[in-house]
Amino acid sequence: MKGKVMNALLLLTVGAALYFSVGTREKEPPALSAFPAAQALPAATEAPLSAFRSRRARERAREQAALQAVLQDASAPEEEKAEARRRLLSLSERMETELSVEAALAAAGDGQGICDAGDGEVTVYVTRELTAAAAALILDTVRSGAGLPAECVRIAVF
Repeated sequence: MKGKVMNALLLLTVGAALYFSVGTREKEPPALSAFPAAQALPAATEAPLSAFRSRRARERAREQAALQAVLQDASAPEEEKAEARRRLLSLSERMETELSVEAALAAAGDGQGICDAGDGEVTVYVTRELTAAAAALILDTVRSGAGLPAECVRIAVF
């Protein structure tokens, strides 16, 4: 459990760093600056997978900030804080799975591949056909990291 808490804190730090490195394009009221709105679709010049990574980082930072705000709100009911903690831990676990799978993709020679971990399912997008050994490595990484059966894992060529 202590390792999961440390991983969660590490992922929160990385998420916050990503959030603050992205910045906002226009000034917002201070109350809204911690929760940026979803960005528009990427320009045609931006690669789709890179755009997905950018949007995912912004949305995860937004979600983390919202959950942290609930945890820091002294007037929030304890049930709400418990739910925020559960969701923050779930988010951290999903992010950890995504990072592990994306590292395995890079090791298999697809550094542009992306993992999208949801609750109870994982989709892996690759940019080229995988060998059977590479696909097995990805599947094993997802199954061990997310604890999901093979039927909850999809690998798609983008």
